[in-house]
Amino acid sequence: MSDWQQRTRESIKFTSPDGNTFEAQWRSNTTTQEKNLGIYNYPKVQGSVVQDLGLKSARYPMIVYFDGPNNDIESQKFMIALRQTGPWTVIHPVLGEKILQPISFSPDINPIGSGNITAITTEWIEPISDAVITSIQELEARIREQQQALNQQSANQYDETVSQDEAGETLAIAEETNNVLTAWDETMDSLAQLGSDVYNQVISVKRGMQSAILDPVIDVIALTGQFQGLLELPGLVAQDFEARFNIYLEMANRIIGNTESDRTDSVQKNRIATNEVVLSSIISTMGTLAITSEYQTRPQAVQATEDILNIFSNITNALDNAQSDYADNTIDNQYFSQSQTFSEAALLMGYIIAYIQRITLDLRIEKRFILEKNRAPIEITITEYGDLGENDSNLDLFISSNGLKGNDILLIPAGREVVVYV
Repeated sequence: MSDWQQRTRESIKFTSPDGNTFEAQWRSNTTTQEKNLGIYNYPKVQGSVVQDLGLKSARYPMIVYFDGPNNDIESQKFMIALRQTGPWTVIHPVLGEKILQPISFSPDINPIGSGNITAITTEWIEPISDAVITSIQELEARIREQQQALNQQSANQYDETVSQDEAGETLAIAEETNNVLTAWDETMDSLAQLGSDVYNQVISVKRGMQSAILDPVIDVIALTGQFQGLLELPGLVAQDFEARFNIYLEMANRIIGNTESDRTDSVQKNRIATNEVVLSSIISTMGTLAITSEYQTRPQAVQATEDILNIFSNITNALDNAQSDYADNTIDNQYFSQSQTFSEAALLMGYIIAYIQRITLDLRIEKRFILEKNRAPIEITITEYGDLGENDSNLDLFISSNGLKGNDILLIPAGREVVVYV
């Protein structure tokens, strides 16, 4: 019978999408795997109910080494091959054959310290098989459908949660709506103004909301639809994910702050429920940001996924904290966080992740290297990208992705690490 030493291969082998093969040395690597969990907390119940939603894709950060007299040539060929689109076949020394998608790579070019070896730091992710991946168009359609399902459940939940038996309860809804409009003006108005057609619709929605909250009994179903429109519209203006997301994150943080209070009466419950409608609308709009954004690189798309999951987690935690404040109330006077919307929101997150992972296969990967001499950004751009791009788009990408300012735009000193996308 063989032991672990006999079962461990001497090297790691790579086959690119175009069929190029490479053999390198390998010492060790971690394999990061994370569970998708739905966590539910209930008043007066110790502990949490945990729903196992399966595993996320495994990540494989690893350093590979090319050695020998031609290590520089072979490592360069390997990095050129990493520009190819699609997953690689990797024969891992311990894990055997794996189908992995490269995310980023960074060579350590050190001819003085280790001239006989070139080390390349890489990161890979294990994609889902094409057999179980739906098309981009199908995933986009599912996201749209799930947004509608979430919005509908949000309206139903709001209608069942709030009470308007007393004037103070109705007043709380009106006042909190005005607070939301103020937060919107201070965070999202500038984004909405970038599109004149969108901004005209925003003005119409805001007028409708201000009229609705003057009624003796507010139509909360209609008000929910207005909240959803108010949050959705700015997301339609631009295609840059990060800029739009940061504005939505600022808005979410403002609304999360509005859920904090020492009061646990029906008036405050109406206020929290109103804010929850807004936060659910922000979660829903993450689907719009995901499918309307233009991703240029794989790391950018991966970061978008992490940002969307983080905002969902932050909103859920904030609403759960508000729920815990009501734990000592009688059951009919308690507030229940996302009682009808959590499963719909979690499913939307799943579709968003699947969508971004699907389009990631066609994006460029990250290459980092340290400059051995002073080099001009325009020269690096032409060398790495082949040309400056249409309207100097490749040069603009290099300048923005490296955060170049001042004299660095003309000349970058030796020793600086830069990043390009290939």
